[in-house]
Amino acid sequence: MRGAPIALLVFVAAPSTANGDCHADASAWLVGRGELSADRGCGLLLTTDAEDHSESLGDVRWQEPVELPYELELRWQRLDPGGGRTLWLTLIGGDLLFKTGSIAWYVDPAQLRRDGYRRIPGLSSHDEHRFSVRQTAELVELKIDGRLRARIPFHATKRRGHVGIGFNGARAYRAVLRFADFVVRAGAQ
Repeated sequence: MRGAPIALLVFVAAPSTANGDCHADASAWLVGRGELSADRGCGLLLTTDAEDHSESLGDVRWQEPVELPYELELRWQRLDPGGGRTLWLTLIGGDLLFKTGSIAWYVDPAQLRRDGYRRIPGLSSHDEHRFSVRQTAELVELKIDGRLRARIPFHATKRRGHVGIGFNGARAYRAVLRFADFVVRAGAQ
């Protein structure tokens, strides 16, 4: 019997050191859906659940809570062919959604319908990108590969919460995401 097709999406949770040691540690994450494992390149691979519902889902949450303001950085890329599907970063009070060529801030379905996606030329979910997010009680700021790409007004209703990573794939398909160099710095102003 053949298994579900596999697609890869990888995240690296910590950088390697000068002596080549790898500190990617899947145990620092709580898995909501899908599976998380270390890859050979000092990163982490998140796969979707491949369940038979409208889409397959994979999501993880960093175990340590964060407090506003903070900065989050990571490198990531989608390894499966699902370029039109969404990747997201869960932040305090909402999610930053990414597709090839666009981003959106998601708080609830009505807000997403109202505000929609913003075009980001040159953004491909299949290419590795370094994302840097700074979140304060009033603002979410996004840099992609060192370039400021969005400043989103934000009014925090809570100051503490968890951050995470997620994505979706085709129905009954095990999509894959790779991430690396995940860092959260407290106190970013």
